[in-house]
Amino acid sequence: MSPQSLERVLSDLAERADQHLVPDRVATVHRRARQAVVRRTGAAIGTLAVAAVAVVLAVTSGRLSLLRLDGEPPAKQHSVVTTPQAPFLAVTLKEAPALAAAVPPQGLSTTVVVLVSIKGWVPQPVDAAGEPAQVATDNLLGLKMEWGTDDFDQTRAQYSCVPAAKLVEVDTSFPMTHHYPKPGTYHVTYTTAACAPVGQVVTTLTVTVKPAG
Repeated sequence: MSPQSLERVLSDLAERADQHLVPDRVATVHRRARQAVVRRTGAAIGTLAVAAVAVVLAVTSGRLSLLRLDGEPPAKQHSVVTTPQAPFLAVTLKEAPALAAAVPPQGLSTTVVVLVSIKGWVPQPVDAAGEPAQVATDNLLGLKMEWGTDDFDQTRAQYSCVPAAKLVEVDTSFPMTHHYPKPGTYHVTYTTAACAPVGQVVTTLTVTVKPAG
């Protein structure tokens, strides 16, 4: 066998020997593989632990604002119930020229419209059957408008007062119209009433009526 052939045979045998590990080397390789697995498992467990701690901290920090410093839950908050105000009744009168201009004229008279606004808390009256009034103006014991030439009187005799009646709110506005036959200055007086302790309320407005046309 030539030296070149012998060298090739020896090289082949060396390469084959490299592909087959001896027992000691196999054990070493297995041990290193197990160590690598342990390291990767430990790293994964560490990552999960950190994530769990982060979740606990997030939940805890979210609850800290709901706990007092002593660790007890905050006292329950009760809704505030608005109680009715003390009984009262306020009436305002205001002339409304724009509304008067929209009213069809009656002969040579001058039309005046007064806007009546009523606000307050009054004891609720009842009808003959003992049923409480349901409409806001029904909680008032009638109304009377004195225009200075004639009067408008509306009495609500169907309602009466009862002891310890519930307070109800009155908040309403409505226009009242009158035709003055001649120009001049007139005192318009509105009178209404409610059950005690409110009683009668009188309000006056001065209007100046110009000639028609």
